[in-house]
Amino acid sequence: MGSPTKRRVAGRAFLFLMATASPLATAYAQDAPAPQAAAAEEERGVPDIVVTAQRRAENLQDVPISVATVSPAELQTSGVISSLDLPRIAPGVTTSPTAANSFFIPYIRGVGSNSPATGNDSSIAVYIDGVYQSDKAANVLEFNSIDRIEVLKGPQGTLFGRNATGGAINIVTRQPEFTFHGSGEISYGRFDQIVGRAYLTGPISDTLAFNVSYQHSDGGDFATNTGTRYPGKFGGATSNAVDAKLLWRPSDAFEMTLGAMYTKRDSTNLNSNLNPIPGTTPVGSFFGGTYDPDTYQYQGSPNLFSVEAFRATGKMRYSLPGVDIVSITGYVHTRDISKLDYDGTSADFFFFDEVQGVKDFSQELQLLSTGKGPLQWVVGGYFFDGRARIYPLNIVQNVPYDSTLAQAAAIPGGFITSVQANGPTRAYAAYGQATYSVTDSTRVTAGLRYTSERRGYDFSVSGIGQIAAGFYSPTLITLVSDSGLHKTFDKLTWRLSVDQDLAPDVMGYASWNRGFKSGTFNMNDFTPGQKPVNPEKLDAFELGVKSRLFDRVLQLNASAFYYDYTNIQLDIIVASGGGGSSTTSLQNAASEHIYGLDLDAILQPMPNLQLRASTTLLHARYKSFPNAVAFVPNAFGNGDQVVVDASGDRGLFSPDWSFTLGADYTAELGGGTKLIFNTSYYRTASFKVGIGPADRVNEYDSLGASVTLKPAGLPVDVRVFGANLTNRKIIGTSLSALKGSRQEIVPLTYGVAVGFHF
Repeated sequence: MGSPTKRRVAGRAFLFLMATASPLATAYAQDAPAPQAAAAEEERGVPDIVVTAQRRAENLQDVPISVATVSPAELQTSGVISSLDLPRIAPGVTTSPTAANSFFIPYIRGVGSNSPATGNDSSIAVYIDGVYQSDKAANVLEFNSIDRIEVLKGPQGTLFGRNATGGAINIVTRQPEFTFHGSGEISYGRFDQIVGRAYLTGPISDTLAFNVSYQHSDGGDFATNTGTRYPGKFGGATSNAVDAKLLWRPSDAFEMTLGAMYTKRDSTNLNSNLNPIPGTTPVGSFFGGTYDPDTYQYQGSPNLFSVEAFRATGKMRYSLPGVDIVSITGYVHTRDISKLDYDGTSADFFFFDEVQGVKDFSQELQLLSTGKGPLQWVVGGYFFDGRARIYPLNIVQNVPYDSTLAQAAAIPGGFITSVQANGPTRAYAAYGQATYSVTDSTRVTAGLRYTSERRGYDFSVSGIGQIAAGFYSPTLITLVSDSGLHKTFDKLTWRLSVDQDLAPDVMGYASWNRGFKSGTFNMNDFTPGQKPVNPEKLDAFELGVKSRLFDRVLQLNASAFYYDYTNIQLDIIVASGGGGSSTTSLQNAASEHIYGLDLDAILQPMPNLQLRASTTLLHARYKSFPNAVAFVPNAFGNGDQVVVDASGDRGLFSPDWSFTLGADYTAELGGGTKLIFNTSYYRTASFKVGIGPADRVNEYDSLGASVTLKPAGLPVDVRVFGANLTNRKIIGTSLSALKGSRQEIVPLTYGVAVGFHF
């Protein structure tokens, strides 16, 4: 029956939701449209939103899961450029929102993983066209050719499985069409940022169609290096992305889609690692380094991050009477290169130079029922073979930034540690889920998934230069290594839910989901005989209502949830000696209790006006975390490592509240010319990014807006836009053994874009 606390939370949530739903359902029943008004209703109300949260195309309002959807228009309206910006339009999603964030590390409702290391998987599964994406750096995607984004909140341990402890993010790209058309846009913005996009689709034959999209962006240098060695502007990015598909549909019973995506992104947008918190002193300053305390100014060496990714997908569907057979094949190959002056001063004291990446292959086979009877089901099997690699990670001390290994070895006191590591994973899973209509208004869903994952790890650490006092090596020599580490993790996860039609277009549901993330070896830990961290487990209880009211003018969805989250995998920065250097340790936080409420509303009182509001209220506290590692300020202005009891503390990346407001309005100017106004506003409460008192993001907001002119009879449009119009800059701080850093975001930007379509 559960603990008294669980019962109280569930009971209060149920009462709230029923109190919300009952009067709305009654009002709807009183104002229900006549049958002859159905066609007008479709035109004037909130349009249908199709999602694949249950592995089949369904109306969002019919799915008993909390799902936030994002359209291409919303991405453009809010100034969302990449996956890092998703929190602005999907409350409940949180990432590290700093300019230094070159990894997409999402949290949903306080559940996620803060480790950027390759091989240390996220607790939120990211999919592109049904293919799992493990590389957090390569998942910093600049959106182009997007059909929609689905944010599935809560564990998705049955149908999505791998590392979907807290949810999944499905990025669905556009399918080829048999009608020839295309579009494009070029924009110029503040800081000389240029972005160009193009899209083309059409038939090759009666059974074969294609599409191809291309995006290029350049510029955006908003910060200045004021030092004498590397002066100039930085902070922007250059990226290129190509996405192409072929669709073969020889009959209604069979279709196959082959896709290829190539992306390359080079960024110097790493500014928040550079500026110290006022009152703190970077360690590099004690070795002759200077630093600039002003916002968006810096005196150290360049910081670079480059990601190259190739993705290939194949999806086939064959329809038989009553069942579809679906095959999804994926291959992902990424390479991430980073070079970071970690001490943040002009001194040649301490920096990282790393190459990492993944090679992943996945194959999934599904059988989906298509009959009209009361039972709908899906069964499937999944195979994943991946290899996360570090090749190499160079940790450099007392050596000039641009030195080769041979030059470094000749410098008195210079020392380079070079690491090679591999983290292979092989995973198998079998799953099934069925929904049975007990009556015309009541449905019960049950699903199971069995997962087996074998995780491995091997590494080698070499050194060159002044390895220790009295020990110098002019060439790389092996210092320590380990191989053959492996462990297998098995788990059964499930979903149980019941949904009930309370009135026409009003549905309530209750569910119990179990999520699982396998244990793993820490690919940032180079200690022989390393023990893997334990698997994460999350039990989620949810009550929800989905409704369309007043002739579909209002869409109102609400859900209340309670999570029991154990063996949380946390990445902790720890001091490692060596002149104030640091490394990371992956550890299990004992347990966390999370509960909260999601509310989503869309109001469309007329065809040319839509208003949107979404909010997440969240309470996340560690139930037991007695051995947490934190940094506290010391007399030198940087951090000392301490072990604290974090039991009762707020969980990481868990703001007490966040919300978005959005509006779209189309003004008819006569003769068919239109003026379209769009705006989106996001605000979040403060949240912690680490255990220490200085590791936090303060309450902040972000406002985006655009105005688009669509002249009648012309295949062009002109758009004026702005992002971060509230001009937020410093939004938080963090502390380590080397320095205290300010967390900053890109300042106010604005620009103009010209688009075309045919």
